[in-house]
Amino acid sequence: MVFVLWTTNTIISFVFPLLREAVGATPTFGLFVLINIVSVILVGKFVPETRGRRSWRSWRTISACTTGSVHPHSSRGGAGLLATLDR
Repeated sequence: MVFVLWTTNTIISFVFPLLREAVGATPTFGLFVLINIVSVILVGKFVPETRGRRSWRSWRTISACTTGSVHPHSSRGGAGLLATLDR
């Protein structure tokens, strides 16, 4: 995770001055605003809600979904992921 953040920051640090010189400040900031809006939409769509849940249960849900050990829409047990995590 830290590698991704450092890599992204490095790319932005190199691209921003070049882009600003090529197209100007307003379109450059507009592009970064658009990228951030898309990021917020993707996070809202794909990151599970954890409000009101204990931290260990949230981590188990995220871990199970990302490792593929338990499919969130599994037909086993009828309730899928939540039935598996409650065991």
